[in-house]
Amino acid sequence: PGRPVMILPPLLAFGGADALPPMAHTLSECYMHFSLAEQRFPDLLWSPEHFATGFLPKAAFYRIVAASIGWCYNTTAGFDPLLGRNRCDVAFGCSRLSFSLTTGQPVIRVTVRQGKPLEIIDRLRLISRSVLTRFGNLRLRFLIAVPGATNSYVELDTLSNTSSASVMYIDGIPGATTLQTLGTLLGPWLPPPHPPENFDVMLSYRWGPTDSELADALYDWLSATHVGNRAMVVFQDKRRLQDGERFDFAFMRAMLSSRVCCPIISLDALARMVFLDANSPVDNVL
Repeated sequence: PGRPVMILPPLLAFGGADALPPMAHTLSECYMHFSLAEQRFPDLLWSPEHFATGFLPKAAFYRIVAASIGWCYNTTAGFDPLLGRNRCDVAFGCSRLSFSLTTGQPVIRVTVRQGKPLEIIDRLRLISRSVLTRFGNLRLRFLIAVPGATNSYVELDTLSNTSSASVMYIDGIPGATTLQTLGTLLGPWLPPPHPPENFDVMLSYRWGPTDSELADALYDWLSATHVGNRAMVVFQDKRRLQDGERFDFAFMRAMLSSRVCCPIISLDALARMVFLDANSPVDNVL
């Protein structure tokens, strides 16, 4: 009594393998590789044999699926997740994606069916970070196949933090490949090199259990929504702020360069404002 009970693992373990439609091959795929923290792997370029090494408890997979289904219900109306044996289809706002557990490997394959890969990866990071707090010794890496290469994969976090002047040789791609070229090939999965100059929507909210979750849901939904032939560009502080950037300056700059400012008004957001006076510290909530 009083303790949460998870009923999802039995549903996944005994669900029919034919419950979902066949997965068509798509370039919008990434791989979530799990390992123990002390296990060593290449920094940037991976090959298929590296996928066989690592560690992924079934419980961690089930929890990631359960959290993703919860987020699906939280952000998507009229869409029911589909479950199969070690597979599921979910939606994050307007985005659609599928999970499948790779047999014999500590890897979850993620297929993006609709939406921006970068925003989906961002949401999966947040979900996985919460889940992995229960598995303190697990490490997660996101891997993407290099287009045109022969069985070569790139680890996304390392790619984002490697000098653009670096040069490498990749099987199947003639000559040397610069990091800039690699970034162009994998553009949809990577954050832009510079923050956007303008935003369609800026979200202003009070950090807390209720408002933060609503802001997260709005960000996922709006980022997958198109204006004309392009996706909306949305400002949410924890997604857009750069390391070391001053929050107050970035907040004001985003507000001035946004077409729409969307303040989330709640009792939590207003509570601190009741006691504001001339000597109160600056409150960056609109």
